[in-house]
Amino acid sequence: MSFLFRISSTITITIAAGIAAIGLVGTSAHAQEAGATASSVLEEIVVTARRREERLQDTPISISAFTGASLDQRQINRLSGIGSSTPNLMFDTGATFSGANSSASVFIRGIGQVDFTLTTEPGVGIYLDGVYMSQTIGSVLDLVDIERIEVLRGPQGTLFGRNTIGGAINVTSRKPADELQGDVKVTVGEDSRFDVRAGVNFPITNNLAVRLSAATFGRDGYVAAPNTPSGEELGDIDQDVARLALGWEPNEKFRLDFNADWSRQRENGVPNVLVGVFDGAAFAIPIPPLGTLPTDALVPLSFVDLHNLVATAPFGEQGCLSMFVVPMLFACPPNVVPNPRFLQSVICGGSGTPNPVFNCPPGQSDIINIQNDPWVNTSTLALASESDVWGVNLTLAYDFNGATIKSITSYREMEAFTALDIDAVEVLIGDLVNDFDTEQFTQEFQLSGVAINDRLNWLVGFYYFTEEGTGLDDVEFTVARFLSGAQVDNESTAAFGQLTFDFTDKLSLTAGLRYTDETKKFIVPDTCFALPKGPATTVFDPTTGLDVTITCARLQSVIDPGFLNGTDSTDPTSGFLPWINFLVGGDVNRDCCLPISNAAGIPVGGLIPGLDVSPTTGLPQAPVNGNGFPLVPGGTAERSFDDWTPHINLAYKWTDDLLTYVSYSEGFKSGGFVQRVFPPKTEVPSFEPESAKVYELGFKWLGADERLRLNGAVFFTDYEDLQIEVNDGIAPVTRNAAEAEITGFELELTAVPGANWLIQAGVGYLDAEYTKLDPSQNFTTDLRELTLASKLVNAPEWTTNVGVQYTAAFGGGGQLIPRVDWAYTSEVFKDALNYPELRQDDYHLVDAYLTYIAPQGNWEAALFATNLTDEEYITSGFANGLTQGRITANVGRPRQWGLSLMYRFGE
Repeated sequence: MSFLFRISSTITITIAAGIAAIGLVGTSAHAQEAGATASSVLEEIVVTARRREERLQDTPISISAFTGASLDQRQINRLSGIGSSTPNLMFDTGATFSGANSSASVFIRGIGQVDFTLTTEPGVGIYLDGVYMSQTIGSVLDLVDIERIEVLRGPQGTLFGRNTIGGAINVTSRKPADELQGDVKVTVGEDSRFDVRAGVNFPITNNLAVRLSAATFGRDGYVAAPNTPSGEELGDIDQDVARLALGWEPNEKFRLDFNADWSRQRENGVPNVLVGVFDGAAFAIPIPPLGTLPTDALVPLSFVDLHNLVATAPFGEQGCLSMFVVPMLFACPPNVVPNPRFLQSVICGGSGTPNPVFNCPPGQSDIINIQNDPWVNTSTLALASESDVWGVNLTLAYDFNGATIKSITSYREMEAFTALDIDAVEVLIGDLVNDFDTEQFTQEFQLSGVAINDRLNWLVGFYYFTEEGTGLDDVEFTVARFLSGAQVDNESTAAFGQLTFDFTDKLSLTAGLRYTDETKKFIVPDTCFALPKGPATTVFDPTTGLDVTITCARLQSVIDPGFLNGTDSTDPTSGFLPWINFLVGGDVNRDCCLPISNAAGIPVGGLIPGLDVSPTTGLPQAPVNGNGFPLVPGGTAERSFDDWTPHINLAYKWTDDLLTYVSYSEGFKSGGFVQRVFPPKTEVPSFEPESAKVYELGFKWLGADERLRLNGAVFFTDYEDLQIEVNDGIAPVTRNAAEAEITGFELELTAVPGANWLIQAGVGYLDAEYTKLDPSQNFTTDLRELTLASKLVNAPEWTTNVGVQYTAAFGGGGQLIPRVDWAYTSEVFKDALNYPELRQDDYHLVDAYLTYIAPQGNWEAALFATNLTDEEYITSGFANGLTQGRITANVGRPRQWGLSLMYRFGE
């Protein structure tokens, strides 16, 4: 389909939708009026999307904005809460299998990211007071003392920090003022909810002021986890936040702003549940005739099948086999040591005399027979989502001779610990524990001004970013443990500039250009990282019946030697691999015999044959120190990326109330390294940058005597080398999928049809499709594969919202404000391979609020309910069908009610 046909078709749809929206009356785009009192006209909105203050209606880009007042009125405490109120924005938390409630997966117009590792960058940049947040974990900001939030759609490569290919979310905190003022807000509600937020602003001198704010948020979870050590519910909220802002303006030319923020999260874990299993039979492999060698690829075992197989196997770790009719071949030896990974209570041969096979069945709970429950996670792991994030930011601005020089200096740290059962069942199929520790430093200089009788606005700048971090992964499966860890060392520099020239009072041209140069290092050191996880760093050795302590990690794997090679040196069939060889008629002394094939039946690897690899011969050897063998070689892998990203915009103001514009912009997100590696590689895998070229046509109109605002945009995106997440064996990896096209529009409307009414609405439309796949990439690595017919992740066709609010006079000057918000999202896929279990059908969310404001405006009380219709929906998920054999998803919070009380002073 040609670009011109797409644009003309979409313009037609946009006009039709605009007429429909005018009939409905309303928009989400600028919900700030939601926090205002009754008015007969719309409030003027000021934004800083182009690094200078200007009216929203004079800014020729697609932008949605929210004030702190509107967020308060709608009880939005976290940044993710704006997702349902913004067209073409998908804001998920607990991304994929991160296990972190604070991990953001943000998509704007179908562009974003789902991975959370330190080697993966966000597709949508999140900025706090102008500072880029480099990691997704910790970027779901708690909204305390916020002045406004701006959502900028499309690439913002000219003016904003790093690689904002999909768009930017710009969060601006409240600046100190020269008056004593403050507020306290208490919220209680369902699931033992108890939130307290307080803030105070006080002047120290005539030109120096300070704002202090703090909050604590607490709420029980909504997914039961009865088998975990604490037995607490998942999806709970336990967060503490503090902010400090200092403003100093000694004269009219100079201003200093210092901001510090800190947050602490100690939660049980993400609301993760099992939604699908590919379990098969206890023995999911064909057995060739005795005496033949397994030269052909066997049907691959899923991890679920493998667990069921091990739970009934005759070798020394686990017990005996009840289904074979040759007892003498499969009798249980008297020295069986049960593996604590399983729940089996019967020890075969415990009396010293081998028991007949049929008298020694495995425990019933050993065999996985899943009954999915959307509100129960039966894991026995100590699940957790914990993080500590803090940062400081110093902004200096000085005006001289018609120009302003600004310096933005920032330092941030993030530490996080997560524990996730990636199968969400009571037996050990797959447990994932992550440790993160990162620090970033950014320095930005801007020089801006006006010239040529104020017709030219110009800005040039320099940006520097550096980041160091360590990510440790502890992944434990039924029979194997993968302890991996590496360091990242990233550096980015950029020079940028943008100017806007007003040819006339009506016609203006904006042009900008940015050059970005990045270097990324992936470091696997010779010395190992300590893993301070206590008992979690041990592996069971059935030979002795004891745990082997694992003290460090270096991108390596630790596999139980007893499971692989056996526990009885006199019985070659006591280990898994020789036993399988025996069953298929192979050589019982041959360690590795079980090929693994991909979905096309082509062999792609085999089970690891031993615990250690000899550094001299490269062959398997007996374990030396329990440190395993490396999955990638040690040392430093390094890659560099650079790109030019232009932006050009032509705007025409037909009247004071109608603006139209056409623009072209490019976005760039650099490549990186793949940390999850299995089977072993000779070098660290990496992926290439992705890029987007966006053509946009938009308008902004203010009419009906400033009682109606209608803004819209239609766009076409040429998306190349998009980075997607697919499974490579047991591990999800990032690969470049080639090309896609995304056509769509946004339309937002706000109306005040009467002095007491406020009606808002917004609609977003996307037509996203792959147009080409890279033939050099393997996309046939799971039960499903990526094809040209696959749907893009988090790119629903329709996102729609409507809010209706009425302000009624009440008793001596007080106000009673009822409000209802409705949001609709059409069918959306949460993974690149489009597993049906991770397809969220279209769903509706309805929220209702009833707010009372006292006559003097200093007291405010609100009764509210969210997800009023108790809709069941998923927010993110992860599937691995071929090897792991299971699908899990995070589910949204059900219907909740609450009551808040706020007191203000000094305003």
